[in-house]
Parts: sequence; structure tokens; C-alpha cells
Amino acid sequence: MGEKKKKSRAESTPSPTTNPSVFLNETLRWGLLSVGLLWLSFPPVNLWLLAWIAPIGWIRIIRNPEIASGRPLRCFYLIGFVHWLAMTYWVTLPHWLAAVGWLFLAGYLAIFVVGFLWLARWLVHRNQIAAIFAVPLAWTTMEVLRTHLFTGFGLVPLSHSQVDFLSLIQIASVTGAYGVSFVVIMCATVIDEWIAHFRSPENSPRKYWPTVVATLVLLACVTFGYFQLHNEPETTGTATVAIVQGSLDTVFDDNSQQREQAFADYERMSGDVTSKRKIDLVIWPESMFADSKRIIGITKYDPELGKEKMFADGTTIEEWASLRDITAMRLIRAYGTKCLMGTGTEYIHATSVDSYNTAAFYDGNGVLLDSYYKMHPVMFGEYLPLGSWMPWLYRLAPIGSGLTPGTEPKSFPVRDIEISPCICFENTVPHLIRKQISDLQRQGASPQAMATLTNDGWFWGSALLDLHLACGIYRAVENRRPMLIAANTGISAHIDECGRVLEQAPKRKSRVLVANVEGRELSSLYTQFGDWLFGFGCVLLSAIGIVVGKWFS
Repeated sequence: MGEKKKKSRAESTPSPTTNPSVFLNETLRWGLLSVGLLWLSFPPVNLWLLAWIAPIGWIRIIRNPEIASGRPLRCFYLIGFVHWLAMTYWVTLPHWLAAVGWLFLAGYLAIFVVGFLWLARWLVHRNQIAAIFAVPLAWTTMEVLRTHLFTGFGLVPLSHSQVDFLSLIQIASVTGAYGVSFVVIMCATVIDEWIAHFRSPENSPRKYWPTVVATLVLLACVTFGYFQLHNEPETTGTATVAIVQGSLDTVFDDNSQQREQAFADYERMSGDVTSKRKIDLVIWPESMFADSKRIIGITKYDPELGKEKMFADGTTIEEWASLRDITAMRLIRAYGTKCLMGTGTEYIHATSVDSYNTAAFYDGNGVLLDSYYKMHPVMFGEYLPLGSWMPWLYRLAPIGSGLTPGTEPKSFPVRDIEISPCICFENTVPHLIRKQISDLQRQGASPQAMATLTNDGWFWGSALLDLHLACGIYRAVENRRPMLIAANTGISAHIDECGRVLEQAPKRKSRVLVANVEGRELSSLYTQFGDWLFGFGCVLLSAIGIVVGKWFS
């Protein structure tokens, strides 16, 4: 055992005659190969089968003990930076200043590529752990950390390339999306071993046991998925929901004429569908139930300010709030059904104003029954770090004064079922949605369906719309509940509890989807235990591996 450890350490240290630039160039070639293949695996190209071989360049880097000798971390960072620039190009679309945020975002996310390559190499070369276990463990650890740290970035995990592989993604109801990533990169590690063997049989002896292990894991997951897909418990309730999708490409420099036209389109489409058939709920996307001409919106205020404070035209806060309520009531009464509207709420205090991104729930008479306030605002899109302490920062950015986060989830009754809303990128954060469902269950208000209200018009029909849809699919599977997505410019959808997209609207086209939502009494291990069951288990094992490699090898 001692001789084996000495040999491994000797192999991991290049000989004096080794030319570092040779290994540096080889690292870049392998690293950028995976960058290109991974980009092709996701939308807009969406060659999802490529994801099963795309990581092999990075796996080559991990296996080679001498690669990138001398400057590995800088080289790893460059690979990660290029990877995330390619994966998040759509960040630049809302505003020209967003290009600065794009560079910072890619620079931050590149750290997790460095972490993956470093950790996997540590586990393989220092701990002598087989690559078939070390590589997926390191990958999953970094995906978990990326999704949790600093408000989290849950877009573009490897698992989201596999949304069409329904029998595989069902394991997300146990492991979360992280389990799918684990399986895919485990199989990629085995494929890399076979490629290495056929390229150089004398240096890569054939080993069958990794292939057997990966095959059994994949078969077990697919078998579980098969039975989950064919298990249909009794329906406990139904509701007919109209999902209204308009097409307004959004910019920070607001064009009031375009917004008024978009509002009129939403109003017309909602009226058409409710006049032709019985609808239990109409859903408008995030921020679409707002128009300066009709002054739709919600105003709340400290009662003592209602008659004292006035707007520039002499209107008191009390009068302004009443006028907004009356306008909303008249509009919704025309539909004669409950409505879940994406709008904004302003709560006016004596010295400050709280602004909430709101999903407002109205009854058929236009009376506001309840509101959900977005709990997880988007950094740099809806608030600036330190902005509450340094308000002058908002004068330098196009986002306005920033949003106030909500504090609790909500569930709204619609016919025979309860629907829990979330707003915009909240559905990209798996542990947030899981916690909302779990909290509602403990309160005795367990929802049978979920709804996402989002304005993806900021991204002009780019691949972000497909990636956002993938998030909705995984949240449905993880929590075993249907997901309804109302998205301005798309992609609106009705997704069942197994991640099947039953109906889907096209990008950048106006459309109304009528979803017959079926509620069932379903539960999942992921909803009960979250990331503690699998995700944090991988993080813990990685931490143990680092400690053992540091002190005992």
C-alpha cells in the first residue's frame, strides 16, 4: 500500500524534463473540446445525447497526473470562464450594461469549474478513488454549491440537457436534478475509459467493473422512472386554467405605447377564452397586469398617510389606491372568473416605499383575495447587493429602486385544487420551491399544483426560454406536482407531475393555453428531505475526501 501511494505521488509530479507548455496546450485542447460539446448539448442546438460524452475532455484532464503542470488552476479557470461565457450569453440581451454583469457572472461561475477539476483530480490521484466515483462526486458537489451559495445560480446543470429522457429524470423526485447529473457524468467517465483503451490498449488495460457499475446504476434509474411514469394515482380534483401568453419583448427603457398594446392583447385574449368556455382560473405572466393608462396595480399604505400624502396632481394615496382597485375590479368582472395576475405592489410608509413583485389572486368579482410576494429577487435584475445601505447605487443602474422580498409562500384555492405560485427565476432554485411546498404542507395548505408567472421578454426568444422551461419540468418531477407556466413571449406550458409537457406555446407569439389540471395526492422524498438526502451527501463525502487526502495519504 505504501509503495502504491509513493508511486501515485511520483506520477503526479512531472519529471524535470517535462515541458509545461506541452501539458498546458493539451489541457486547453481537452478543456475547450468539452466546452464546445457541452454548448451543443443544450439549447439552442439541443443535441442532448452529446451530454453523455461532452465531459470527456475534462475527464481526460482529471485522469492525467501531469496535465497542465505548473499552472493548472489558471488554465482551469480560463476553461471555466469560456464555458460560462458561452452558456450565459443571453444575460447580455436586456440592456447593454448587462454585458458587464455577464463578464462578472462568468468569472464567478468559472470558480466552480476550477473546483470540479481540482476536486476530482484530488480524489483520483491523492485518495486513489476510482474515477467512476470521484468524477460524478466532484461534479455533483460543485452543482450543489453553485445552486446554494450567494443566492444560488440553478440554471444549466448537466441534468437539464436530459429533459426529454423522461424515464431517467424521474429520479429527481428522490435526488433532485443532481442525481441525473451524477448518472450522466458517471456514464461519460466509463465511455472515456473505453476510448482511452481503444486509443492505447497497452497503456489502458481493459477494466470491466466500471462498465458494469454504470450500467446497473443507469438501469436502476430508468426502471424506477418507468414505473413512476406508469403509476397514476386517483385524481382528487380538477381545474380548468387559461394560461395567457402575450408577446412583448421587454426593455428597461419602457415604451408606454408598446406596453399599452401588450396590455390590450392580454385583455382581448382573456376575454375571448372566458367567453367561449368555462374557465376556473385565468393566469397572466409576471408584471403584465400593469399599465399606466389604466393604472392597474396594487397600492397599500399606512392608514394615517392616506389623506395626508398626495401625488403631484393632488390625488391622495387613499384616492389613488381606490382608483386602482376599481379599475382592476371592472376588468376582471368582465371575465367572471378567478384570476392570478402578475403585477406590482407598492406599500407606502411615511419615509419609504416597499415595492413587491406580486402574484395577485382575485375572485370572479374582481375582489383581491390574497397576494404572493416574490421571495427570491434576482440579483442585479431586481436588487443590487448593498443597495439597501447605499441607495445611491440604484441611480447608476437601470433597474429602479429595487424590490422588497416577500416572506412566505401562498396557496390559492381554484375549484377542487390548491395552486401555489412562484415568480420568474424562483423556479430555477430547487430548494426554494421545495421549501415552499414543504412549508405549505405543514400549514395544512398543501397545493396540488404549482404555477410560475414570468416575464421572459427580457431575453428576446433566446435559449434562456428553453432553459427556463427545463427548470419548470424538473420542479414538477421533484415535487410530484403539475407545473403551469405563464410566460410573456414564452415558453408557457402545462407540465404534469412526471415532467411531461402536455401543452406548450411557441416563442414570441401570442397564445392562450387551456390546461385541464388534475390534482393527485402525491409525495416525493425530495419534497420531504430536499438536498439532505443526496446533494449534501455528495458535498459531505467530498469534504471527507479532502481531509483524508490531506492528512492520511
